[in-house]
Amino acid sequence: MLSRLFHIFGTLVPLVRLLSRKCCRQNAGPPCKQLRSRLGVTATVEIGSDAARAASYVITSVEAARERFAELRDRIDDFDPNTRYRFLAGAFLSADWYVRAHQFRRCYSQQLAGLFQNWDVILAPVVPIPAPRFSYLTTGIDGDDYAVRPLLSRFVQALAPAGLLILAAPYVQPSALPVGAQIIAAPFREDNALRIAAALETSEFLPG
Repeated sequence: MLSRLFHIFGTLVPLVRLLSRKCCRQNAGPPCKQLRSRLGVTATVEIGSDAARAASYVITSVEAARERFAELRDRIDDFDPNTRYRFLAGAFLSADWYVRAHQFRRCYSQQLAGLFQNWDVILAPVVPIPAPRFSYLTTGIDGDDYAVRPLLSRFVQALAPAGLLILAAPYVQPSALPVGAQIIAAPFREDNALRIAAALETSEFLPG
């Protein structure tokens, strides 16, 4: 069914790499390989940069702090210690940084929009590791330790400034925690992302 579906709609799906290859190879790699196999993916594109992640962080931090400014001023101790200082940092970021982040966002959006001249959908992991326990602060990947919190947002932050449509779909692994796959489409093209997800669900790659 998948081969017929993609032949009919002419959809080409590249796999995107957003983190070090060793990270994806050990954790996100196996489901991505199976996803590529199901969809007949052959192309790979490189997306994401430290600048994209920084712009995403600046924009979300400033806007989140603005949204919660009254609570930060009057009830700072009610905030979880793990998020309190992120909100405070957002409240004190300069307007210049915020404006520059949005300027970058506009250019970055145009750059990534160009990818959809060749492909309808791009695939990527949601996170490079299975869901960690809440108490875990670090995780091991190929013998190296990484802080858990930055890993959980790394793939998503690299795409967030572009304003793309992203559908997150779970991949259930036997005897293991699920991992997620991002099905990324151009703005206002929900039909492409939903069509891919529906096809994967029918093929039992995704839980129904």
